[in-house]
Amino acid sequence: MRSARHRPQCRSGITTIELVIALTIASTMATIGAIGVLPFLKKNKVVEAVNAIDRAANEARTYARLRPETGTDFFGVTLIGNSVPNQAVLVQRSASGERELARFAFNRNVQLYQGDQPLNGTISWFCQPRTGYPTATPGGVVVPVAAVAIGNAKHLSVRTLDGRFRSGVAIYEIGVIAAEEF
Repeated sequence: MRSARHRPQCRSGITTIELVIALTIASTMATIGAIGVLPFLKKNKVVEAVNAIDRAANEARTYARLRPETGTDFFGVTLIGNSVPNQAVLVQRSASGERELARFAFNRNVQLYQGDQPLNGTISWFCQPRTGYPTATPGGVVVPVAAVAIGNAKHLSVRTLDGRFRSGVAIYEIGVIAAEEF
């Protein structure tokens, strides 16, 4: 005799169509998210390059402030635009020559510009002993580093290779570096 309480069996799990629909929705959302994140990542590379310049300048200023005014060692920054990737280099110049203390390489998708042209060569400045103020010539007459100030025809900027993200960099006479997106 049959039982009066016969129930149909339930299947657990998902069908192939449900799985395909869920994967399609997930991949569409991931694609939309990636499209929104890519510009942020490019912009971040410009910010990293500006921070590398700032870090090199701060270290040069710190080393210079620790030196007596009569010292022969000068600490500075050299921006190298004719290398891939572009770089900010912390240097020490003394009577025996110049020595590299640290090198801060930029991302390959970022380039230094002076005015409207890529920087082809180098820009250097040194910090005066005791004060840390930047000067274009070590041990010589104090010359403000106006060649890299915003507003000058030869202003310095960091840009992505496609030019979509740019940041102007100014080195003020007191040694402070300021960056502004444009």
